[in-house]
Amino acid sequence: MSRTDLVMLAPFSNMEQVGLYGAAMRMTYVLTFPQVVLMTALSPVFSDLLARGLVDQVRRQLVRSLLVGLAISVPFMAIALPFRDDIVAIVFGAGFTAAAPVFVVLAIAQAATALSIPCGALLVAAGSQRAFGTTNAIALAGNVGINLWLIPQLGAQGAATATALCSLFLLASQAEIVRRDFFRFSGQKGEVV
Repeated sequence: MSRTDLVMLAPFSNMEQVGLYGAAMRMTYVLTFPQVVLMTALSPVFSDLLARGLVDQVRRQLVRSLLVGLAISVPFMAIALPFRDDIVAIVFGAGFTAAAPVFVVLAIAQAATALSIPCGALLVAAGSQRAFGTTNAIALAGNVGINLWLIPQLGAQGAATATALCSLFLLASQAEIVRRDFFRFSGQKGEVV
């Protein structure tokens, strides 16, 4: 999805907006990098545990990976939001401070992505590729549509908003599928099945 924004930004806005967006996006990669590394190791673990029918252990691994995402995202956001102008100026120079509002919105998008990565990995490991693909296709279509609407008016801020909205949708939809399939209640004394 993030590549869609970059591809659409230049023809529907201008190169200055592309530069601001690119700078802001680069600074937010720190939010998803640990999750991508974690999922490289954890995806096969999900598959193995599911193959052995150890669903309780799958749940524990998922919760741990979500906690890692929160442990990275929350402190990052706590620092990034109040000091966004200073952070952008230190990393890219004072000429890029116009990217600070874009940075904030993309940080929210990346935090959502960091939390959706484990959910998506579990869906694929559990054989729910159709649900994974459907949620991603809807998010991509929404991203393109929102970009077409917002980029001409808002430039990089519009592209960032599209990314944030679609990343939040992806997190919510995949988390709901995971909750439904792995954390549903049996109705007997509130036991999880």
